Amino acid sequence: MKIQLLLENIGPITKAKVNLKNLSIIVGANSIGKSLISKSTYITLRGLNLDDDSFTELINAEVYKPQLYSDSENISVSLLIDNDERLNLTFNPLRIKSTLSNEIKCVTYVGGPLIVNEPLISKCEIDHDNDLKCKLINKVPITNKADLEKIAELNLLFDEVIEEHKLVYIDETNSLGLQLSNKFILSMNKSPNGIKSFLILKELLNNGYLQEDMVLILDEPEILSHASWQLIYAHIISKIIKYFKVKVMINTCSLYFIEALEMYSKSYELNTDYYLGEKLENGYTFTNQNNNLQLIYSTLLEPYEKLDDLKLYYTEGK
Repeated sequence: MKIQLLLENIGPITKAKVNLKNLSIIVGANSIGKSLISKSTYITLRGLNLDDDSFTELINAEVYKPQLYSDSENISVSLLIDNDERLNLTFNPLRIKSTLSNEIKCVTYVGGPLIVNEPLISKCEIDHDNDLKCKLINKVPITNKADLEKIAELNLLFDEVIEEHKLVYIDETNSLGLQLSNKFILSMNKSPNGIKSFLILKELLNNGYLQEDMVLILDEPEILSHASWQLIYAHIISKIIKYFKVKVMINTCSLYFIEALEMYSKSYELNTDYYLGEKLENGYTFTNQNNNLQLIYSTLLEPYEKLDDLKLYYTEGK
């Protein structure tokens, strides 16, 4: 199944065309629209099985108001599946053109690891934060023995970082906690931030939300992790894709993380796309750089090169 997202004149983005492969990696500086691509992907995929009223509710819940960012009269978002346009959004005013579809069984958007610090909700809702909270405490049955064996293998990788600790629901506070032992649960607000991305991913895997025809969107999941843990996270993500054929979109600006994803995606023979956000006169465009990964790495290396220049300046004299 070929999934493609087209964005025009939305937020800081002049144009973006992103294919959702096994792994799609969105790279660029801050505040150029990476997260907007992630949110657009979540909204359009989630909207495939919503009526117009529910879809409008989702757009409002996500504060997805492109007209807040741009004065353009040509704002549009389109979702294509197998080259067939299934959904199109235009704005000023909002117009929805969609064909209901259940080809995507589930889409999950992790906007950041600190979401586990927040109180939970009384019922499941469609915006991405509350949808994720719901999935962290509700399971989809997994009965296939081979899948359960793969999950057990992956749990061993997780435990290299989180040492068999896990998320648990605390009824008294309607929140999540970190179970350190059979008798002790630590509040997530007091738990180490670096392990929270791993805890979320492990819970989604064990709860049955990372399976074939499902989509996982990760917004800078490495942001609170040491470089060595970024390598482990990249390994786990790549192995999940290989084992369960889930489609994953990641946006990041970490050189270590991208290199690790490149290495593991090659090792597991994943169909991977790399997109780089670049400045144009009137905004930013995101283009496929599969044949020019060096451009991505050189862009990310610019701050290091500036730092080297400063070191040279101050060590050798002004």
